[in-house]
Amino acid sequence: MNMKIGVLVVFSLFTLSVVNGGGGGVSFNIINEEAPGTRPDPPIPDTIAGNIGRNYFTKLGGRVDITARFVTNGIPDQEVLVRWFYKGDEIEFALNRQAGDTPPPEARPFTTRRSMNFFGDRPLYIDTDINQNGESFSTIYIQNIDPRHVGDYTFEVYSGSASSTASSEVFLGTPPVLIPTPPGITDPVPPNGGNVDLTMSTLTQSCDGIFVVYATFEGDPAPTVVCTNSANSETAESQPNPNEAQTTLKYTLGPFPSGSSVIVDCVATNPHGEASGSITLTSFGTPPELPSGPLPPRDPVCTSASAVVSVLMNQRACGIENMGQITITHTLGEDGIPLAAITWFHRDTSGVVRQIVADSRHSFSRQGLDQVLTIIRPTLADEGDYFASATNCVNTVNTPDTEVRVFRRPVIDPTQPIDPPPGSCQNQAGYVTYNVKESTDEILIGDQPVCITCPATGNPDPTYSWLRDDDTFTPNQGPINQPYLDATGLIFPNQPNCFTCTSTNLVGNDQSTVCIQAGLPLEYRLERGECTRPCGGGVYAYTIVCVEITPDQVAVPVSVDRCISLQLPRPTIPLERCNAIACPPQFLLGAWSSCSSSCEEGTRTRTVRCRQIGANGLQTNVGISVCEDAGLTIPVAIEPCNVINRVRRTGDLNPCPVPENFGFETSPWSACTLTCHLGRRTRTVRCREINLQQLGQYGRVYPDEVCLRLGHERPDDTDICGSGPCKNYGSWLCQAWQPCSRTCGGGGQIREVTCYDSLTESESDNCDLSFKPNPYQSCNEGPCLLTTDCIDSPFYHCYILRSVPRYCDDPRYVSVCCGTCEDIIFRTTTTTPATTTTATEPPTIPVVTSGTTSPPTIPGPN
Repeated sequence: MNMKIGVLVVFSLFTLSVVNGGGGGVSFNIINEEAPGTRPDPPIPDTIAGNIGRNYFTKLGGRVDITARFVTNGIPDQEVLVRWFYKGDEIEFALNRQAGDTPPPEARPFTTRRSMNFFGDRPLYIDTDINQNGESFSTIYIQNIDPRHVGDYTFEVYSGSASSTASSEVFLGTPPVLIPTPPGITDPVPPNGGNVDLTMSTLTQSCDGIFVVYATFEGDPAPTVVCTNSANSETAESQPNPNEAQTTLKYTLGPFPSGSSVIVDCVATNPHGEASGSITLTSFGTPPELPSGPLPPRDPVCTSASAVVSVLMNQRACGIENMGQITITHTLGEDGIPLAAITWFHRDTSGVVRQIVADSRHSFSRQGLDQVLTIIRPTLADEGDYFASATNCVNTVNTPDTEVRVFRRPVIDPTQPIDPPPGSCQNQAGYVTYNVKESTDEILIGDQPVCITCPATGNPDPTYSWLRDDDTFTPNQGPINQPYLDATGLIFPNQPNCFTCTSTNLVGNDQSTVCIQAGLPLEYRLERGECTRPCGGGVYAYTIVCVEITPDQVAVPVSVDRCISLQLPRPTIPLERCNAIACPPQFLLGAWSSCSSSCEEGTRTRTVRCRQIGANGLQTNVGISVCEDAGLTIPVAIEPCNVINRVRRTGDLNPCPVPENFGFETSPWSACTLTCHLGRRTRTVRCREINLQQLGQYGRVYPDEVCLRLGHERPDDTDICGSGPCKNYGSWLCQAWQPCSRTCGGGGQIREVTCYDSLTESESDNCDLSFKPNPYQSCNEGPCLLTTDCIDSPFYHCYILRSVPRYCDDPRYVSVCCGTCEDIIFRTTTTTPATTTTATEPPTIPVVTSGTTSPPTIPGPN
């Protein structure tokens, strides 16, 4: 209960002028003859009397007399009226207010005494005496005060429409009350047994004989608290705080000898009464203890596992991974005085002990002497021994271990590695190995040895059983309880040949089946196709096929992948030449030359040759007459042209340009590549038409030959720049060329080019890249015949020819892509007869580069 501090309302002398009907000025005053009241200090009398305008603090059952004194200053008695109000309600009006009643007449201005049952069985009395020429008063008597009387009392004197008022407030105190558990009081017990928190309603023991007692009482006003102990009559006292409703005494006493019993008595008093409390304290605590009697029995091993397991100490819990929960209950014989703290520990399978912390999967509870640990969704990491440690300031005791095992249902997993025991078929040479999770379309050829694996994971390690077409194997067929099965001699044609593996442990099992189809022997065969060339000397194309040999020795073609899977040796492809006759002659045309004129009418030319492939496959130039005799029309070797238009025109040719209308335009020089005399700078030079209307402005861009034929000299687009000797710069050092990649048919060779600084005698980054020698060159470009040991040139992308295999008939392509052409001719599974066509241009085989364009070969220092 909080003490109520009222607002002090002070009224001194109130003067109010009233205008009566006669027009004369009149007034009356409310008089305070004493200083404004304050909350009194104890002791509080049974009866308190005083004037209006002060506050009154009383006790339960007391009496308060409040008098309002006033002067009417000549106002006729019959015109002066008075009223009293409690908390804003008129007391006389509230007394008579009944359903259907009208307000009572106002009090008349004459001496009167009225008894009012405003508070039921605790009536109020009002005395009023009005004296026109002297001092008047009105007194309210409040008797047998209880909480219903607490509040504001207002007096009003008035005449007509004018009035004066004054107020007082009545407060009521309360006797002390014991608060058993005061909020905010914390004095924790140290682990070694220090002070102990106590309240007036608690009995607790201490290990070191030192006690702390908190005694808290509440009252209005706040009480004074005094505590004494029976051992030495020592007294402690706490004075109240006037701004608080509670008083707390912290009483520290002791130490006392072991086994001492001390009684602490506390008394709280205030003007309204007193309250008391006591507590008996016993020095020296007791240790926690284990229960007497035999421990619960433990099974030797887990014979089964469950999702929900509940065990006691010394027992074994057999749970399932990531399922349900394991509940461990350890019981104490005594939990000690003071109450022992419980800590759970886990000793894992490697012997490491750690304290268990509550989290989303581990929780603790205490049910009397039973200490409970719950493990939600156990994992393999939860395996090990669990025990509880009970500790107070007297002793520590550990409970016997409870073993936890967590099991995992077996799962057949082909990715799980298996260490094959000695003598197993797994990974043995010559065996075809399958696992039971593979597809069911496996085909076994002939009498090959077969090993079937069944790798499974689980805890504990699973056992294995095998079935063949629903028949259980007998022990004389080998070690059946193994993750593998030697199925050699157990696979027959025209039968399902299905093998089922079942892995089992005490949690459950997993099962998988593989069916192996028995097939006939396989071998490679060569099928000869047509000649690769209709003339000029070709070779027969052979196709390697895979065939299945039936019992009557009939070869049935099957997918070549089946022979490849058995790693059968591939047959040697013979080189058998064909069509060794000369081919008909053909015209070979050169590229068109530049136009003879840069304007108006000019001509351009090209070379026309007659070429024939001989019976040996070599091409030779023959006379034009040979092609004419073969009925071929000689192609045009010269035709009119116009350079500027770059197309053949038959009319409206451009007139020759005037030299003054053309010139070379140059861009600004680039930055010098070096600061010394070996630097280089470049600029752009273009032939452009000059706009004569706007001097210095250029128009359309033309080929350089236009400006050159008009007599303009082309400016240089590169220049040497920089000054001073290049003392700190290197020079390019070239190693010897490596051997050519081909002996014929066009090869390539490379050399190492490095930047060398002669001053530091080491490699450098200070060489001019524009002078770097070319690290690559062509070699041995002469044609060569097709051989079975040829390889592709590393400088060409020969894979392009696989989309157009017919161009392997051309010696030019064979010379650089010999290996690809040989594979196309001899190793394709389907053969496309070679045909000859002149409508399609032969493909361009890209040259292999290192990812950047080779710089131009510019003579420089070697």
